Amino acid sequence: MTEHEINMAIAKVKGWSDFEIVHQVASTHSPHGWLYGLPPNTQDNERILTTVPYYTRDLNAMHEAEKILMTGQMVECVEHLIDIVQNSREDKFKHRELNIFIATASQRCEAFLKTLGLWKV
Repeated sequence: MTEHEINMAIAKVKGWSDFEIVHQVASTHSPHGWLYGLPPNTQDNERILTTVPYYTRDLNAMHEAEKILMTGQMVECVEHLIDIVQNSREDKFKHRELNIFIATASQRCEAFLKTLGLWKV
């Protein structure tokens, strides 16, 4: 999945809608454009596109997204996260569960979407 696809999928789960990629002057922060959408609970008279959180780069935004998971989903998400981080490292931890401490925002996104059955290969 592309970064925009990942961010859009998570934003949809969080209640965002009407997505649009806006291409502005190229920048090193977002060379492929910015993702905009309507935030959750937007009223018809307030339809102003807003920048969607970049879950793939922001641990705080991902933390907020993870709060929607139920207990069983949290366990599954942690299992995915442990596997994702372990498989990305050359030096493997003896205790695999330590991987959750070094997981990047992008890795958390992958685990989150796999848990919800929304990850596309």
